[in-house]
Amino acid sequence: ADADAARQMNVPADLRAKLQNNSGLTWNAYVQVEDLSSNLITLNACSYFQVQKQLLGGIESANLTIEKPEIWSLWGSTYNEVLRPSLRKLKIFAGFPGKEMPIFTGRIISAYETRGSDNLGAINLTCNDFRSALRKEESTQNADNASRYYEIYRLAQATFAGADQMLVISDRDVIGAFLPTGDKLQAVNDTITGQPAWSMGSGAVVVCGNRQLVATGDVLQIADKQINFATRIFADSTAYNVAVARGLNVDDELEEQEITITADIAKRGRVVYPQTIGGDNDELADMVTLAGEILSRSLAGTLSATILFNPYLLPGQIVSFQSTRFGIDTMPAKIQAVRHQYKHGSCSTALDSLELLGT
Repeated sequence: ADADAARQMNVPADLRAKLQNNSGLTWNAYVQVEDLSSNLITLNACSYFQVQKQLLGGIESANLTIEKPEIWSLWGSTYNEVLRPSLRKLKIFAGFPGKEMPIFTGRIISAYETRGSDNLGAINLTCNDFRSALRKEESTQNADNASRYYEIYRLAQATFAGADQMLVISDRDVIGAFLPTGDKLQAVNDTITGQPAWSMGSGAVVVCGNRQLVATGDVLQIADKQINFATRIFADSTAYNVAVARGLNVDDELEEQEITITADIAKRGRVVYPQTIGGDNDELADMVTLAGEILSRSLAGTLSATILFNPYLLPGQIVSFQSTRFGIDTMPAKIQAVRHQYKHGSCSTALDSLELLGT
């Protein structure tokens, strides 16, 4: 896939208009879990869920509350062990009725069952996406030099295929010897250019370096009609002025080069990007350019906003953001982290980190 191609929202124009106009918003959501016979069954007692998705630095998680523990208990007779932590799939769907999409695919990692004296209670589930399964397996080295695409595919494809998810690799491809590093997830992340970025939605898993995405065609517009509240953020933890690029120079020798934004260093001191950008098989000139882009974007600051429920939003997606109330001019923005909360009669979406890309 093209590393500079924006992932667009899989919603027809008429539904996109409803979202933008804040009209005709009726939602449906449901949860399915894989039983011991590998069939997906509906968890019809789910009363609440929260899904947390982020592009950088963390595994997706979901928390669910299941009523009727007398039926769904791990130790019961009806669905014995169905909700026990395992490698079996759990999927959360949400969207306009008839247009629901899977907003989370993962595995149960913990189940807490509570019962009261009156036999009322609940089961609380915590789930992680299938990268957590990659953590369980030690990486191995390929016998020969291989492409970056092949190396990531070799390490991760089987895990996501088993979860009915297509793996899409969107990065600059190179040929080289990729050394094993820890578990399979760590090895995949070390193979990627720059900071590992993961975006998951609707049956696809996109893994890439933290490259700026260029939006083409129509994008979703988020404005005051959808915004409940918003906060502008500029912090050392997300705004960097120093990065290290690594790659092969014009003499085909491995070299590291520091890229700096001197004007910002004079104001705040050195704030270093947390990961070396590039590796032993990349071209240094390309990594220097990428490092400069990442630093410039980080210095624009970030934004957090709570908006009307919109389950179609994914990390890595480009949207158009504007708010007269908060003094934000229309500009493209990239979703870095999003959180969906849903219970009957009350639902919302939080853009926990939105990267402003300027005009």
